[in-house]
Amino acid sequence: MFKKIILTLVLVTTVRSDYTTVLNKLMDDVIELAKTDITDVVNLEHVTFPYTYKWLFISKTGTVDCHKGQVKSFKSLQRSDDTTLVVNDDNTLSLKVGVGLSQFDFAFDQCTVDWFMIPRGPLDGHIGTNSLDLEFTVDITKPKLDGNFSCVATINDISLQKYDDVQLKLSGKGVLHWIEEKILNLVATGNTARKMFNGVIENVLRKKMPKFELLITPILQLHSAKTIQSEKH
Repeated sequence: MFKKIILTLVLVTTVRSDYTTVLNKLMDDVIELAKTDITDVVNLEHVTFPYTYKWLFISKTGTVDCHKGQVKSFKSLQRSDDTTLVVNDDNTLSLKVGVGLSQFDFAFDQCTVDWFMIPRGPLDGHIGTNSLDLEFTVDITKPKLDGNFSCVATINDISLQKYDDVQLKLSGKGVLHWIEEKILNLVATGNTARKMFNGVIENVLRKKMPKFELLITPILQLHSAKTIQSEKH
């Protein structure tokens, strides 16, 4: 019975709206609410990236140190895929949605490749294609005597799935600059940079993403009494 109530409540809207439309609208509202208070720019004081550079008979492994960086623009967060829902055996709902930044940029005042030990900068970068899987769990309690529900929502996982079309612009010229730019491109498209950006985005969303119950609880309270009453008849 309880699963039937949950499914009915999640699908509450006009009879002309379909299942996916309801979930997408709910997630769009959550994202819009989050963007009113979200941090648009995150500062990075110092980041070290490992690299392995191969060219002809040359193979070099080392590190790149970058200072005074920024990752932006988090206020461009938007839904990039449909929202899906699963009803679990423990009376919780699992929701998953694809989100992304329509404008995903980063910059560092200075980066130094250990091979040459010459500070270069500024470095500007843009990530053209990006998408993250955002997973929620919504724990909905059984209805009270007054017919009201309560729920608690948590973010389970945020994982960067698409990370492509990375573009870099480094000030400078000459052969050394050309090699440094190649190394920095390796770094920017590598797993270390990907994990760093994933961590930055996850930290921002976990701090600022509003709790899911802010939007779903009024829907539950509005329709729970009607659902329970109909089942009695």
